[in-house]
Amino acid sequence: MSALVLDGPEAITAETLLRAGLRPENILVPNPSTAVVTTLRSTHQVHAWAGTVEAYLKETRRRRQHQHDLVWLDFMKSLSTHRDAICDAVHVVKPGGLLAFTLSLREGAPDVVGHSRAKAVADAITTVEEEAFRAGLELSSIHGKGLSDFVRGCGVDIAAGVDIASALNARDIGAIASSLDAWADRDDIDAPPRLIDAARRAAAAVPRDVVSAVWTPDGNPCASLTSDGGKAVADADARRVVRVAQAVTSFTAPGVVDASLTTTKNCRSYAGSVHLYVGQMAFYAFQVKTRAR
Repeated sequence: MSALVLDGPEAITAETLLRAGLRPENILVPNPSTAVVTTLRSTHQVHAWAGTVEAYLKETRRRRQHQHDLVWLDFMKSLSTHRDAICDAVHVVKPGGLLAFTLSLREGAPDVVGHSRAKAVADAITTVEEEAFRAGLELSSIHGKGLSDFVRGCGVDIAAGVDIASALNARDIGAIASSLDAWADRDDIDAPPRLIDAARRAAAAVPRDVVSAVWTPDGNPCASLTSDGGKAVADADARRVVRVAQAVTSFTAPGVVDASLTTTKNCRSYAGSVHLYVGQMAFYAFQVKTRAR
């Protein structure tokens, strides 16, 4: 097994891979600092050299060779800085291998029009998806323990109506809001007025055109993105509409929402593949596979 990683003199990543059973000569670590390279070679005997990962990825891609079972790029800046390297990395992961990377969610100044954590997450994933498609590859979930799911809207036909339980199971924020609003407007419901009022207020705060969201392991949505120029839904509003919808479902049809169904059924969604750190960083990990014809 071969791994390409970024690492510093502490060799935290290299040590983790060595403990996992990788041979040191199969752990490749480019670093522009000759001092760091010397330390990595002398203390851990990994295959380290003075150079940039960007240059290595570009040359390896040029040779049209799938090289590594794991490519782990612990970047610190945003997608605009690292886009080319991440796209090149798609081409140097062996089919069936793992591509992982971190990126900053801060794209320029926080007040830039269209900037949001939600858009940064969606843009990063779309970039890798599109590059994989061009290479005849596709991404799949890694189902990592403790990682969040990236869920795209499954195309629920809101105009045709959808019940609250189905919307919750699909984890489609827009459909949840729409179904909740429709329930609150019914004349035949027998529910506490406070619950009906909460449903109306929660639904009113959430747009219907939510195209993607990150769902944490504890079932809370965040980084919800709409189709309106990359506008994000406030995390508090997205979580509130889910909580109220769950309360309504528990009141009207207890047991209908099956937690086992809240898997990634949506098109081009990824289970256990994303982690949003406190602050402005995100981690992504995908298996890269040959695309089915």
